[in-house]
Amino acid sequence: MGVNPQFCTVVEDSILGVRAGIAAGMKVLGYSSQSEAIQREECGARVFYSIYQLPDLL
Repeated sequence: MGVNPQFCTVVEDSILGVRAGIAAGMKVLGYSSQSEAIQREECGARVFYSIYQLPDLL
C-alpha cells in the first residue's frame, strides 16, 4: 500500500499474526484473553483485553 511499516499499527488476535506484524516492522497490538496474553507479549505485542481500550492504544 506504499506506507512505511514503522507508521503502521496492526491489531491481531493470533500468534502468527503478531509474529508477522513484528517481522514487518509494525507496532502490534495483541487482543487477547488473560490466559493467552503471555504468548503474545513474548512475541512482541502490546496486549489489551477489551476492545474499548483500543482507541487509547492507537
